[in-house]
Amino acid sequence: MCRSTVSRAAAACVLALAAAGTARAADCREGPGDWRAGGAIYHRTCVACHGADGRGARRGVPDLTSGVMAYSSTSLAAHIERGFRAPGRPLAMPPKGGNPDLTADDVINVIAYLHHAFGCG
Repeated sequence: MCRSTVSRAAAACVLALAAAGTARAADCREGPGDWRAGGAIYHRTCVACHGADGRGARRGVPDLTSGVMAYSSTSLAAHIERGFRAPGRPLAMPPKGGNPDLTADDVINVIAYLHHAFGCG
């Protein structure tokens, strides 16, 4: 990635990273979904592992308040829908957080709640 020691290349790299961060932040702020409905789903389905404060109620669960929310909504939706295990983590999140009844709209609403409650990363 951005390892060049040439000042012009480094400047271009910083601009590219800033633009990527801006795109993520815009995705977070302007994303679709009803955060209130997503909050109700989060507190029924996700809270057991991620905790009410998003910091992780179990050892090995990602802290949603420390950078995880910088992922795009598309990536977050894929992780929720299909499940996810981060490299080196002892626990894996099951598909749909273990709730097979979640719909695509539910996932969008949960993501809206995550951004509302825990920020954009």
